[in-house]
Amino acid sequence: MRFSTWFWLIDLILLGLILWLNSLAWQYFWYWRFDQYGFDKLMHFLAGLFIGLTVTGIWVWWCHKKQRPLKRRELLAWIGLAILAVGGGWEVMERGYKNHEFLYWIKPFALMSQGWLDSTTDFISDLLGGLAGAWSFKLWNKTEN
Repeated sequence: MRFSTWFWLIDLILLGLILWLNSLAWQYFWYWRFDQYGFDKLMHFLAGLFIGLTVTGIWVWWCHKKQRPLKRRELLAWIGLAILAVGGGWEVMERGYKNHEFLYWIKPFALMSQGWLDSTTDFISDLLGGLAGAWSFKLWNKTEN
C-alpha cells in the first residue's frame, strides 16, 4: 500500500479507538473512576494526536497538489490552530453549559472540570498529541525548516 493509504488508515483506526474508548468510558464511568490516573488527559492526548495526523495529512496533500515545499513551521502552526479551535471550543462549552440548555449533555464533563488548571492541562495534552502526530509524519518524510 502507498504511504497515503497507510496514513489515512492509521488515522481512521485512531478515530475508531477514540470513539470506542469514549463509549466505554461513558458506560463504565472511567472519566470519574480513573481521573486520578489521567484517563481524561489520555483522551485529550489521543484527540490531539488525531487532529495532528488529520491536519498533517491534509497539509501534505495540499502542498503536493500546489507543488509547494513541506515546511515544518507551517505544519505546526496549522496543527496549533486546529487544536486551539477544537480544544478551545470544547473548553468553552464546558464553561458555558449553565447558560445554554442545548449543552445539557456536557454537564457531567463540566462538573468534573476543576477550573483553569484542568483546562490548561487539557490544552497541554491536546498540544502534545498534535506534536506527536506531526512527529510521526516526520519519521516517514523529510521536511524543510
